[in-house]
Amino acid sequence: MSESSAIIATNLSVVYGSRNVLLNVNLQVGSREFVAIVGPSGVGKSSLLHALAGFIPCGGNPTAPKHFGFVFQSNPVFPFLTVEGNVGLGVRSRSTEGREQRIIQNITAVGLQQERHRYPGQLSGGQVQRVALARALAADPEPQILYCDEPFGALDVFTRERMQELLLSLSESRNMAVLFVTHSIEEAIFMADRVILLKDHSLKDEFPVNFPRPRRRQIKYSSEFVTLQQMIVGAMESTRDISKISPHT
Repeated sequence: MSESSAIIATNLSVVYGSRNVLLNVNLQVGSREFVAIVGPSGVGKSSLLHALAGFIPCGGNPTAPKHFGFVFQSNPVFPFLTVEGNVGLGVRSRSTEGREQRIIQNITAVGLQQERHRYPGQLSGGQVQRVALARALAADPEPQILYCDEPFGALDVFTRERMQELLLSLSESRNMAVLFVTHSIEEAIFMADRVILLKDHSLKDEFPVNFPRPRRRQIKYSSEFVTLQQMIVGAMESTRDISKISPHT
């Protein structure tokens, strides 16, 4: 793998039985790049993350970091473990003192130090997603890339915006790559360096996002942001009826 690349995938394919889920996907992600993947439901966005992480078999022999964190789409934490217990699941190869320090470091990074002994059932939806993010970041060894599979889709708009800003801040401060699946084109543009459109089970288009960092939510109302959003929606037109697509879908 190139020192400047976290992922290199050539002709990556995933087949479930007789069904082609992904076909000849070519993808490269820089070592500090934030890449968002959008596209209609059922085109293989989650399968792409799972294949790159090694959770499912695939063709094409992609090269991806062995050390990664993963934030799942649903049921992201274990309800029978406390915040501290969930975050500590991936911290294995350290002394007791070092392990505790790493757990607390990542709980504090997501602002949950006061809730460390609580269970998920005692937390809000946004707090649960913070636990899932802290657990992914606490993986030992240090993650070189973070895979996020629609992590904020179930949150209300205000909590979602706070989580977007938190993830952006953490990814930038830790200098890691992020591959982020979302159904929200607005979210993809706000967070990413590039937005990749997956349709017909393959990578069809990509859109560079040139807004400066750090980003603030006000940028979403700029004419440049809205124009890029319309371009991406337009690129999806052959797959879905454009009249049924909301800018926030």
